[in-house]
Amino acid sequence: MKKIFLLLSLCCWSVIAYSQQNNEVNYLGVVQLQNNEVVEGKITIDFEKQLVAVYSESNVEESLHTFYSVQHLWFYDHLKQVRREFVKTQQNLFEVVLQGEVSLLRKYLHNTTLSSTHQDNQYYLATQQGALVALKDLPQQMNKVFEDNANLIQKMVEVKKYSLTDLQNIATLIRYHNQCRAKIIAQR
Repeated sequence: MKKIFLLLSLCCWSVIAYSQQNNEVNYLGVVQLQNNEVVEGKITIDFEKQLVAVYSESNVEESLHTFYSVQHLWFYDHLKQVRREFVKTQQNLFEVVLQGEVSLLRKYLHNTTLSSTHQDNQYYLATQQGALVALKDLPQQMNKVFEDNANLIQKMVEVKKYSLTDLQNIATLIRYHNQCRAKIIAQR
């Protein structure tokens, strides 16, 4: 038991030292755990170690959570002036870029990427049925992602000459699909 406590203390200390050394930005927000417990405070995310630390107002670490134990977290990013939301899917933490029947998710690969360009990240499309498709696999997975709208989306790509590697084009296709699905559901 003492070994476990010592190991946990060492892990917490290394995260605190790492955060201070790299001047990580803490965001005031909320973490919802798998057991539905909600923790509020300043949040720091370590994507490489897959840890979420929550600090008090006085920057004292209150809790440390692995990605496995996190269900959902959100905070307001004052630099970008936007609410940022993260969900856990397949044991990884993804930022929700677009949300709907088909969602666009961003997976950060490095700690420095919370404010970096999109080339440093991986993007996925998630369906409400639970499918998770890497953006690079979208051309082969159109039917799986867009289901009954796949032919319509494919024609839109051809007519408008959309690139399936361009995030703006992908976002437009997802919005269009989600609007079509919302209209169908509203008509029922």
